[in-house]
Amino acid sequence: MSEILKGTVKVFHDNAQKSLTELSSQFDILERKARCCYFVGQTVGKSKDSIATVTPMFEEIFIDLVQSISACLHGQYRLSYQSLRSALELSVAVVYFSDHLVEFKQWQNDDWDFRFSLISEVLSESYSKALGVESPPAEAPIKESYRFLSQFVHGKYGYMTAAKDGPILHYEVDRSMEFIEVFTQVFQCIINILNYRFGSFFPDVFTEYPYFKTILETD
Repeated sequence: MSEILKGTVKVFHDNAQKSLTELSSQFDILERKARCCYFVGQTVGKSKDSIATVTPMFEEIFIDLVQSISACLHGQYRLSYQSLRSALELSVAVVYFSDHLVEFKQWQNDDWDFRFSLISEVLSESYSKALGVESPPAEAPIKESYRFLSQFVHGKYGYMTAAKDGPILHYEVDRSMEFIEVFTQVFQCIINILNYRFGSFFPDVFTEYPYFKTILETD
């Protein structure tokens, strides 16, 4: 292993130790929240309806959320926000695909691309009326979160790693706390989106995984 890789591994290891020493309870809460998305997917997957075919997307949302937590633990702050963006985008996508199974199949075959801009259709009044939902979640907070997270994906100068920290990142409690706050906001957006389309499954989720309800009540 090269000296650069050895040094990088050591820094990441030290970052993780400091993170879990100083912010263990906060990161534990984030992981529990991430697991809630997995629980929703497991419950939807038990449905005999065709909607169950989108279940793997819930698992991917869970993976993205856990990866974002892991990246932050290791001081990889930009990567943590990139994974968080993916989780938010997939949350909108899973709602869209649950009602557009042909497009879902095309997407699986890489013949069609999901666009986040479809959120305007998904959260429209006509869409919510068709779902029998009184009103959709507020679109503005979701779009604002997505735009903020996109800055880390597209490499805007003020969001670049090297612009602030050089080639190797070190743990900073303030930056970790900032991520924890953003994660909490994005998770609430995700839960609002999932509840909008899959809220009928939530009572079963509460029964199967009681602390899911506790997590929602504490936010």
